[in-house]
Formats: sequence, structure tokens, C-alpha cells
Amino acid sequence: MTAPDHYATLGILQTATINEIKKAYKSKAIATHPDKNGGTKNATFAFQKVLDAYECLSDSCKRKIYDINYKPATPFTSGNSASNSSFGNRSNMWSQPSYAQTNSNYGSSSSTYTTPPDLKAEENRFNERWRSHNLRKVEIDIDRFNLRMAKFKIDSLRGQEKKAKDELEIRKQEWEYKTKRSWLGESLWGKIVVPKAEIAEKEKKDRENYDQISSIRIKLAKLDRETKIMEEKEKEWDRQESSRIRELETLEARKRLRKAAYEAEVKRKADEAKRKAQEEARQAREKAERERLEKLRKAREEEEKCRREKEEERRKEQQKRWEEMMEQERIYQEQVRKTRAADQTRRRQEELRKEREAQLAEEQRQKRNREAATEQERQRKRRDAQARARRNQNPPQHAHTGNVACSHSKFWTKVTITSERCSKCQKIYHSFLFQCPGCEIRACAACRIELRGKPQKA
Repeated sequence: MTAPDHYATLGILQTATINEIKKAYKSKAIATHPDKNGGTKNATFAFQKVLDAYECLSDSCKRKIYDINYKPATPFTSGNSASNSSFGNRSNMWSQPSYAQTNSNYGSSSSTYTTPPDLKAEENRFNERWRSHNLRKVEIDIDRFNLRMAKFKIDSLRGQEKKAKDELEIRKQEWEYKTKRSWLGESLWGKIVVPKAEIAEKEKKDRENYDQISSIRIKLAKLDRETKIMEEKEKEWDRQESSRIRELETLEARKRLRKAAYEAEVKRKADEAKRKAQEEARQAREKAERERLEKLRKAREEEEKCRREKEEERRKEQQKRWEEMMEQERIYQEQVRKTRAADQTRRRQEELRKEREAQLAEEQRQKRNREAATEQERQRKRRDAQARARRNQNPPQHAHTGNVACSHSKFWTKVTITSERCSKCQKIYHSFLFQCPGCEIRACAACRIELRGKPQKA
């Protein structure tokens, strides 16, 4: 026996959310409602199938159990082909699979795992209780359908009751409007007289409405009692279903724990064997590595020995070449030293010769300077004597008795000399001096500025 395809019934995917399920249920319920489809038997069963699908998929626990064994027989389509199933198949589509079937996936992960005997016996007892519980599922489904139909009837009867009450109220208001006048109208024209036939017609319609309301209330009371009984039966079955689901989840958890413990033990043994194999392989690798390293060490020692011997030979050869090179360098340095000593001697002799020549040249220059200074001094004295003689013969207009003063304020001429003393500071100059045009005194630039600043007595 296979479970019905609720997803195909509502036209949704298995991954649909609760909002998508509600939306699909509303559209399918409107499309398959018996009142809309003439109230035929097939239409009623199709509508019940939609209700069953929504009831299963909207409950998370029921949907979880349903999804474990959900295997669509045909590719998913959104059509309504499932709505033509017969009532005989309806009783089979709610028969749940056994606990062993729902949990077959847990045992498939390990081909050697088998359910322990105590859990197997408890599983069989649970399956027996499950089958007896599911036998009542068809009755509960029929009661639920009848409950929904009764609620539809109650809603319809309440609508009829409201309609009858509304008719009574409207008729009452119309009658008051026809039969009542204001006190002024009654004082003028008197009370309104209504024909007896009209009064009888009104009373007849009122009795019909009251009879209809009484009949509806009787039917509503009966339906209320029936719905309460069906609701109690449904609640009782739901409580048993919740208890069964909790027991199922507990059993599943125990099986998962037992299987997890078994798999953990198997994994531990496998890991232990793997570790042992890895340890043996590691020891073999370490032994091979030690042998390889020992061979490599001996080869390196032999190679190092050969390298040291070659290095020693190369060092001795280099030492020999170094000693030869140092001997050649010593001979070369000795030759360079001798050459440098000879060069230094020659340079020293040349420097001494140049010093003597420079000293002789300096002595000759000084001699010439002294002779030139003597000559210049003699010429100065001669010029001074000539100047005094001229001043005595031709005294200037501004001269006066006593000492003659020169202001030295006129432009002094630059006179080129070879060696001569300044008339004021007595320093010897070898290039030029300045001469006053008035008194013809010669002085350096500094003394000229000083003499021009204040008058000088001749």
C-alpha cells in the first residue's frame, strides 16, 4: 500500500513553504468544493483529498514522517488527475508504513549493522499498536469530513435564521409605519384602520418566520451536539496520535543512538587498525630512512675526507704560490724603496738648489729694493728741497707770516713707484703712492684720507 501524493494533490513541490501550502490549499479547496461541483460523490472525495493533503502537510511532525517515505510515482504535474480516485482507494492511502520501513534508511549506511533483538521486539510491538491505531484513521477522516459538512450546514442554517429575523424586523418596521400616526394626526383623523385580511396575512407570515426560526434552532442544537461529539473524538485521536508520534520519535532516537554507538565502535576499531597500519608503515619508513641516512652519512664522510685531502693539497699549493708571490713582492718593494729613496734624494737636492736660487734671487731683489729705496729717498729729498726752494721763491697768495699750511684738499695724483716709504706712516710700498699737488707730499691711501681730513703744516 502506497501513501497518497499530497504534493501532487495540492500542485506544489516537496520544498514548498507553509505559505505556499496554504495558498495552494485555498485555490484547490475553492476549485473542488462540492457545492461548486454539483455535490457528486467524486467531487466530495476530491475535496476530502485536498483537506487530507493540507492537514498532513501543514503539520510539521506529520509532514516529516510523510517525507521520509515520499516517493512520487510519476513526474510532478499541477493537474487535477488525482481528484478522480475512488473511495475504496481512499481507505488505503492513509495506511501508514511500518516502523521498519520508515527507518530502513538508518540501517543502509552500514551493511553489517542489524537491529538489536530488544529494539526489534519493541519495534514489532509498536508496529502492532500503529496498525490498530490506523484502522481508526479512516473513521476519524470520515468524522472530520462530516464535521466540516456539519459546520457548513450550521453556517447555512445561521444564515437562514438571520434572514428570517431580518424579515420579521423589516415587517415590524413596515407595520409600525402603516399603523401609527402622530398625536396630531390621531386628533384630526383618528387611528388608522387596517383591513383584517392584511392583519391575517401579516400574522401568517410572522408565524412562518417563527416556525422557521424554531426549526433552525432545533437543527442547530442537534448539529452542535453532533459536532461536539465528533470534535471530542477527533481531539482524543489527535492526543493518541501525538502520543504515538512521541513514542515513534523516542524509538527512532534509541535506534539512532544504538546505531551511532555501533558505528562509533566500528569506526574506533577501523581507526585503531588504521593507526596500527600507519604505525607499522611509519616504523618501516623510519627504518628505511635511518638506513638511507646511514648510507648517506658514510657517503658524505667519504666525500668530506676526499674534499679535505683536496683542500689540503690546494691549500699547500696556494701557500707555495703565496710565498713565491710574497718573495716577488718583497723584491719589488725593495726595488721600489731604493727607487723612491733615490728619487727623494734627487728631489731634496733639487729643492735645496731651488731654495738657494730663490734665496739668492730674494737677496738680489732686496738689494735692488734697497738701492731703489735709497734712490727714491734721494730723489724725494731732492724734490722736497726743490719744493721748498720754489715755495720760498714763490709763496702762495694765501700764505702768511710764520708757518705755511697746506689743506691737502685738492685731487691727489697716483704715482707709480718701485720702492718708497710713506711720508706719514713710513711704511715701504713697491707699487704706487698718492702725491698732493699743493705740497707734493707722497702718502699711502690710508694716510691720504687722514691728511685730506685735516690741514697739515708744511
